[in-house]
Amino acid sequence: MVLCRRPVAPSFAMQAQIDVVLIVWNPDVIEWVSFVLLNKHLNACGMEPSSGLHRLEQLIISCRPSGIILDLAPPYERSSVLFEQLLNRFPQRAFVLTCADPVLLVAAAPWTAQYVILQKPYDPETVIEIVVPVLRRAKRSSKNSIRAVEERFLPFNDRPAPRFFLQ
Repeated sequence: MVLCRRPVAPSFAMQAQIDVVLIVWNPDVIEWVSFVLLNKHLNACGMEPSSGLHRLEQLIISCRPSGIILDLAPPYERSSVLFEQLLNRFPQRAFVLTCADPVLLVAAAPWTAQYVILQKPYDPETVIEIVVPVLRRAKRSSKNSIRAVEERFLPFNDRPAPRFFLQ
């Protein structure tokens, strides 16, 4: 199940760009973080990690977000593999990680220390002070580069059809 929170106006909702994909274990947390981000004019869409890598990739491709918030669960050796797969598939995205114990996460996967890691539970102020600036920077820097990089990695059948302009 995909959970999205967008502005209510139908004309805007059809055109709304999803800024952030939330891959978080609890649908209530997806809704809550989406609400916090929407109050800062960032649209979010989310899915639980249990949906599987293929569905998560499809969500990211369809939404074209500039940022991804990924919740990692113990054992961190296993959940960091999912992060590594998403990172390799979507290198242009800004990732923010959440987990219950950042020390154990970094001990299990030391390379994760270079990313923003939030310890659960986190409050709205933390999301606003730490996550929103990361996502805004990513949004500004990735407007044009994401689609070109993404399409190179799409299987041939999933690539958008070429557009021809006839006069």
